Amino acid sequence: YLFHKRLAALFDFLVYSHSVYSADEGIPFMPHPRFSNAEIARRGEDIYATRLRADLEKQYSGQVVIIDIETGSYEIGHDSLAANTRALAKHPGAALYGIRVGFPFVESISGPRSTKQ
Repeated sequence: YLFHKRLAALFDFLVYSHSVYSADEGIPFMPHPRFSNAEIARRGEDIYATRLRADLEKQYSGQVVIIDIETGSYEIGHDSLAANTRALAKHPGAALYGIRVGFPFVESISGPRSTKQ
């Protein structure tokens, strides 16, 4: 049961990673009002590549970083859902972008891969 619940939560995160979440319930309730998914991805990738990658890969390889694309603030953790929740607690309604440090993806349903960027 816990495995299926965790898998469902992971699926929700992957599908709605660029949506606004209710901080209390973690339920996506609408697309982001100010940014398209493409703009969130573009800005998030730019912040990660130009400001964060070099420093984070030294210490946090394999962990998830959730980036607020408007402020540049970020949360790091082994658990993408927890990092996302912490980021939204700091800035409710933030436009967030997530990536696994040192890898080209956040999560993989089939399990981790060994290929790094």
